Amino acid sequence: MHYTIFILSLLFPFLSIVAQPKHEVRAAWVTAVYGLDWPRTRATTPQTIRKQKEELIDILDKLKAANFNTVLFQTRTRGDVLYPSAIEPFNSILTGKTGGNPGYDPLAFAIEECHKRGMECHAWMVTIPLGNKKHVASLGSQSVTKRMKEICVPYKREYFLNPGHPATKEYLMKLVREVVSGYDVDGVHFDYLRYPENAPLFPDKYDFRRYNKGRTLEQWRRAPEAFLAAAVNGAVFQDPLGVFSAVRERLLAFYPEDVRRKKLAARLAVMAQAGQYNYPRCLRRGEPVAAQQALAAFTDAAMSAVYLMNRRYAPFYKWRHRGLRGMERLPDAYERLEALVAAPDGPERAEVVEAICWDTAEELRRQGLSSGTDAFLLPHAEKVRDGIRDPVLRKSHVMEE
Repeated sequence: MHYTIFILSLLFPFLSIVAQPKHEVRAAWVTAVYGLDWPRTRATTPQTIRKQKEELIDILDKLKAANFNTVLFQTRTRGDVLYPSAIEPFNSILTGKTGGNPGYDPLAFAIEECHKRGMECHAWMVTIPLGNKKHVASLGSQSVTKRMKEICVPYKREYFLNPGHPATKEYLMKLVREVVSGYDVDGVHFDYLRYPENAPLFPDKYDFRRYNKGRTLEQWRRAPEAFLAAAVNGAVFQDPLGVFSAVRERLLAFYPEDVRRKKLAARLAVMAQAGQYNYPRCLRRGEPVAAQQALAAFTDAAMSAVYLMNRRYAPFYKWRHRGLRGMERLPDAYERLEALVAAPDGPERAEVVEAICWDTAEELRRQGLSSGTDAFLLPHAEKVRDGIRDPVLRKSHVMEE
């Protein structure tokens, strides 16, 4: 008998040395597509209905004996299902006939039998693929390709729901709501929630351009900056649909100005707090470790501020200093930071901190971001934040990104 099985506890045996979760998942998929696991018998008579149920019971008994506690029961396959649905037809594997009613509810039966054995039953739902042309044709007017053509895409002799169309999400959620509202399932398992393999020419360019509305300010703020840097650096060798290039062009335009100001204000505040105030204070109090922590926070914030003022995304931390070479704005930052690291702890290093902050304040004035004349950066941070147009961002704490 074929089972596709994953056992989380066996993948990482060393986890016994750390705190264990309260509930360990030991799960197995029960595959219905092509009858790989179940069913082998077609339910067309009372006798074959009973036989089909017994086949599933046998599988569940073996899983229970092997100490499994979770079953991922295939509930949706390729545009058809294994429960009486108002949205999609029964899979033919149950009766040998598309849409054929097996005389009982397979999902309800699976849940009941799993719970009898103290096992969870999750609804395993294949999402995007709809099957090949022959399979789709066999579903006839019941196929989603007939009922909702606008969200279906033919590609390489198969059909798929279009991941780029917003109505696809609603269609899938309608199926999920049907399951979770009608059955005592313990979870929902999404499979194939992605584009097909090797699909550089997947025909969704129109929908991408139509429905991609760009990111909100909140999404821009939370996007990992190193990922954005990776997306815009280097050359694009192949992009036949132009989808990635379109995204890249938008990213190259840099953060929306409100987001740039919010991030810059936070960096300036850290530079003032960690470098100009806490570093010398920690040294005076005889706390060298705390002083080094303050200096590290200052250095990281200072480099980030240089990138923001050059409208460049900061890369991963180990490449950040190297990337400062040749910056148009604050061109001396690379050497200044090298001097900071080389200087001994004490007044000499504090002087380098102040020199970096003075350079930063001058650049803020050049860009019209602040009119302050002081070298202490906290008032500059507040002026940068005060220039934000979005009222929610403008009212947030100056050190909040």
